[in-house]
Amino acid sequence: MRVRYTHIIVARLAVLPCLLILASCRPDVEGVPDARPLSPAADASPPPPHAAPTAAGIAYFSEIPGTLVDDGLVGALHAKLAGDHQSLSFDALYSAYESLDAGRDGCSGIYDFYSSKCWTPAEACGNYTQEGDCFNREHSWPKSWWGGGTGPDQHEDLVAVIPADGYVNNSRSQLPLGAVVSPNYTSSNGSKRGLCNVAGTAPGSDCFEPPDSLKGDFARIYFYMAVRYEGEFSCCVEPAVNGADILPWQETMLREWHAMDPVDIDERDRNDSVFGLQRNRNPFVDFPEFTTRIADF
Repeated sequence: MRVRYTHIIVARLAVLPCLLILASCRPDVEGVPDARPLSPAADASPPPPHAAPTAAGIAYFSEIPGTLVDDGLVGALHAKLAGDHQSLSFDALYSAYESLDAGRDGCSGIYDFYSSKCWTPAEACGNYTQEGDCFNREHSWPKSWWGGGTGPDQHEDLVAVIPADGYVNNSRSQLPLGAVVSPNYTSSNGSKRGLCNVAGTAPGSDCFEPPDSLKGDFARIYFYMAVRYEGEFSCCVEPAVNGADILPWQETMLREWHAMDPVDIDERDRNDSVFGLQRNRNPFVDFPEFTTRIADF
């Protein structure tokens, strides 16, 4: 069992201010001119509040006691999410994206998390030689991190398996998420691959950085994965995770992304649509304050 720490109990529906965790640049990249900390400038405007949960979200988690914290809350959420989870087939995900990810951010077709392309269903991969050729089903928590198996649920989990440009997906491969300095590839929506600029990463290692507008989305996907598959992953020790446990450097950064990029209407609506198909939800989209009641993912 992972070690957790005592945390302040807060009411489940309380409105909490966003807390920014300042992370310093890694020593081996401090001298690079465009190296930067993860946090915004101190005089930057605070982010907008998280979008309020829908009635469906409130009802879904209504049985989770407001007094639970840490292991107790993780256990209750895991039992709820796993018990209700009804997986689609992996082949059915392409069709699901037509309802889940249509119309987002001005896209009239299927929204892409890794590029600015707006896809039609017919453009599913397929072969690709460059960005914009086709899209595929991207495991945002790389499947190699649980050993590559295709079951029982994580392989086709709609919360975490997202539509993404095939070429950019291949470029990301299984890299951890992180702030990037001196990128060696930048996609059309600003996703970057390159040298990690995050305290706690190995010197010379690479990361994949999504655009600012999606950083919170990815953070909440990772928090969901850590809770939904708590105790279920027997593999693997990776740069960012150990089984379903998120390593401290990655978790610190993701908590910051969660605060910097709050839940918006598009993310909230996607969560409702996932529920309609998969019968479970991402609790950290409905109730972002759950993160303050879990000291360690």
